Amino acid sequence: MAAVSAPGAPVHRLGTALLGPRGVAVLAAAVVVLGSADLVQHYLVEPPAALGLSLLRAAPLVLLLRWPMLAWCGVLAASMGILGPTYPVSVTEPWPWLASSLLAALPVLAVVGAGPRRPRVLVAVWLSVPLAGALALLLADPRRGSAAGLATPTVLAAVALGAGWLYANRTDYRALLGEQVRATDTERAAREVLRERARMARELHDVIAHGLSMVTVRADSAPHRLTGVTPEAAAEFGAIAEAARGALEDLRRVLGVLRDPDAAADSDPQPGLADLPVLARDATLSTDVTGPVPPAVQLIAYRVVQEALSNARRHAPGTAVAVRVATADGALRITVGNGPGGRSAGRGAGYGLTGMRERVEPAGGTLHAGPRPDGGWQVDVTLPVEGP
Repeated sequence: MAAVSAPGAPVHRLGTALLGPRGVAVLAAAVVVLGSADLVQHYLVEPPAALGLSLLRAAPLVLLLRWPMLAWCGVLAASMGILGPTYPVSVTEPWPWLASSLLAALPVLAVVGAGPRRPRVLVAVWLSVPLAGALALLLADPRRGSAAGLATPTVLAAVALGAGWLYANRTDYRALLGEQVRATDTERAAREVLRERARMARELHDVIAHGLSMVTVRADSAPHRLTGVTPEAAAEFGAIAEAARGALEDLRRVLGVLRDPDAAADSDPQPGLADLPVLARDATLSTDVTGPVPPAVQLIAYRVVQEALSNARRHAPGTAVAVRVATADGALRITVGNGPGGRSAGRGAGYGLTGMRERVEPAGGTLHAGPRPDGGWQVDVTLPVEGP
């Protein structure tokens, strides 16, 4: 168990769970009303004095919810301090621990027992009950009470402290069990996600990777299998094979991330600005990049150019494509434009611009895409390369 909490610590769970502000108010009222009656009827105290003494015993209860130890010290001192004018009407009346004093003391001891305190502190609190009573017996008229009368309050104090300690441990155990259940559910969900990722990776590998591998093999072997292949056609077959190999490498990187997102994301080198000449070998590329560009920004720029070139080849095949990448005013500016082209190779799925925007905007960049006056298409992207 933790050490004694400093004053000002949060209200402890037992005080709020079993008592709360209203419960403390009811307890204090009971101590005043029942305590006054007890002093008048059983200890020969005049009513005004009995009311004052009962208020003195109830006063420390205002500290119970925030400072249980201070409340106990106050109740202990008040319970012993009011003994001066009290004279039991018979030997059967408890003294020095009056019944109305125990009414105030036992709830406080229960809250103290539930607090974050070491066992030796709780033992010291428990021993204060018989020790304070023994001291009162030594200083008072021996006819008021006897040592045998200390047994009952000592046992009741142990029960109250033990009840609070058991309640706190039961609450802690249930909280720990709840945390373990939540952790188990989280781990189970994570395993399901990993299992689904592995299944997707297998499907992608078995279908798409196999198809790309066949494209690479057939494109590489086409000049050797076919007759009458011109140098231009052979170069085109080579470009197809190279593009298929690049796509296959990207697919393998994605499959690695799917199988192990923590390891694969950091192990494989990511493409950047240095890889643009290979990516844009069929386009006119101009670069004017000065200063360092973060790798994350380089990767976004590479993917944007890759998608823009793919869109240009799909929607305007055979047209000239110009790519410009430059830094200016703390930003990386990318422009990919093509002129009016021939017949489109297909509309595609419509995810190209959406995918580019999803990469650019989270990085604090902007993307504008639209037709040019000459009938072509242009994509303009700005990515910040310096912190705010």
